[in-house]
Amino acid sequence: MGDFQIRIVTEDGRDAPCGQVGEIWLRGTSVTEGYLFEEHNEQLFRDGWLRTGDLGMLDEDGRLYVTGRLKDLIIVDGKNFYAHDIASDLEELPFFERGKVHVFSVTVKGREEIVVMSVPIARMTPAVKAKIKAFQEFMKLGGPRGWLRKQTPDALESYFERLVLTDRQALVDEVKRYVLARFGVPVHDVLFVRKIPRTSSGKVKRDACERIYRESRRS
Repeated sequence: MGDFQIRIVTEDGRDAPCGQVGEIWLRGTSVTEGYLFEEHNEQLFRDGWLRTGDLGMLDEDGRLYVTGRLKDLIIVDGKNFYAHDIASDLEELPFFERGKVHVFSVTVKGREEIVVMSVPIARMTPAVKAKIKAFQEFMKLGGPRGWLRKQTPDALESYFERLVLTDRQALVDEVKRYVLARFGVPVHDVLFVRKIPRTSSGKVKRDACERIYRESRRS
């Protein structure tokens, strides 16, 4: 890629083989050698390489695929999970909207645990009903194995309506069951909020989300 060199580096600092996800490192004449007044330069740069904080992989032809951010990586019981993947999947469910789910981890008794923060829909709109119909077709094809076992596809609309409008604890339980069935990892907690904090550019304020969660659980 021009004067750039690219490495995909594993957690233990080795070069990852083709097809394996790792952190993207860059080196080249147009790559900065450091940041002014940046106290973390030693962490961001290694022997002339810039640690981008992005995750990706190279294929056999040298093409780069960016898969996410290192900060999105959650390790539970030695297995890697990506917060963005879980959030994007949840946003496809009828009771959530795009951009209204954030997934992060907290440490509980020395163990990394997954938390889902979301803004659930407040009413049954035509758009929500359209998502339900699409989900009905998904369930007819099998859906996530082990999830909604007791619900027939035709009964989903009334069931989701009850979850959204009257039974938030049941909604929490279904979110946990869905993630477990879809990704094979338990969700420690689900927090419903009115708004997910974001920067002026639209990025989620991770620290603010974690602070809101911890404060809500202290009360």
